[in-house]
Amino acid sequence: ELDDFDMEILPEDIVSSTQSIFPRDIHRQMQIAQLCIEEVKLCIIIGHLLRVQYSTVWIDQGTSLESQSNTKTTMALMPRDISTNASEIGIIEQELSSWVSALSESIAYQRPDESNLNGYSDSFLVHRATISMLYHTAVNVHNRPLSKIDTNLFSVPPTLFAIGITAFQKTRIAASAITQIATELLSLDLI
Repeated sequence: ELDDFDMEILPEDIVSSTQSIFPRDIHRQMQIAQLCIEEVKLCIIIGHLLRVQYSTVWIDQGTSLESQSNTKTTMALMPRDISTNASEIGIIEQELSSWVSALSESIAYQRPDESNLNGYSDSFLVHRATISMLYHTAVNVHNRPLSKIDTNLFSVPPTLFAIGITAFQKTRIAASAITQIATELLSLDLI
């Protein structure tokens, strides 16, 4: 909650960087706190998503002859069977949808142009871009296993066919959004 953050204007007698408006701008401090809160909420949803849709698998723990000199343990996330947790997958979809629709316009990423760059620091734009890319990554991670449903119309029920096609489209849209944001940040030399 906002009350968890210490927000106050830095007194005038304390010198700060000439380029930093953050210590003297309570509105900006509130926006950064809101970004932090929203990122935590999104990470909770991502944790739920990973727990429901993926399982952790250990890869090459040094048991084979070739890997006995390898002391590294590798873990990977593998998608779970969709049919065993279909209702929870729907809940995750709703959680992601609710999160993004409740995101305040003041902290949501907007394409940088002259109208929304004035008065905003580069770091604030990067924070907004980061939370947006994290959301799109969550959408991608959520939909990617669903997009792997065999979309051969004759081999799956119509509802699974529709889920597979929709998930594939959402995955592509999310990946395109991440690429677009990264391109915009690159054009502003903020990568």
